[in-house]
Amino acid sequence: MLKKSAKDKKAKRFYLYHVHTLRKFFRTSLDLAGVSPDVRERLMGHAGGYLAGSYFRPSEEQLANEYRKAIQHLTIFETTSLEELQKQQLLNLARVLIKDESKIAQIEQLLKKKRTEEAIVELRKIVQQNSYEYKAVSVSELIEHLNNGWEIVKEVGGSQVIIRKAKV
Repeated sequence: MLKKSAKDKKAKRFYLYHVHTLRKFFRTSLDLAGVSPDVRERLMGHAGGYLAGSYFRPSEEQLANEYRKAIQHLTIFETTSLEELQKQQLLNLARVLIKDESKIAQIEQLLKKKRTEEAIVELRKIVQQNSYEYKAVSVSELIEHLNNGWEIVKEVGGSQVIIRKAKV
């Protein structure tokens, strides 16, 4: 993996990077965030000591809450603002859901001006406006619908086809 990623540089006898470095970074980041030692060990995949392994049974929600404490410490991007990361994820999601570049630019401007929660509401409106109308049609009707801007989604059985058309 190091060779494929061009990170196989050596400092004297040892490689500068190795997979265990990520585990060290993860553990240190959890410690810096104040994640409890039992949760930290569980998140790292360790079974824990005799008593912790037997008696400590956190719920997934408890593990997630502890992990959330560490997100800022685990982030390797230039920005460490959780709000900025959320906005970037929303923009990426918009690019997946919406093909119209002008609407993506609109969302991008929205994310620059508004808080994340407000941008989510606006994004939902845009996605709903950009949603599709679906129909099941017979194969004999298919050509007519394709000529009118519909597209094939899936064939159902041998005689019916699911089609969709963007709502205007």
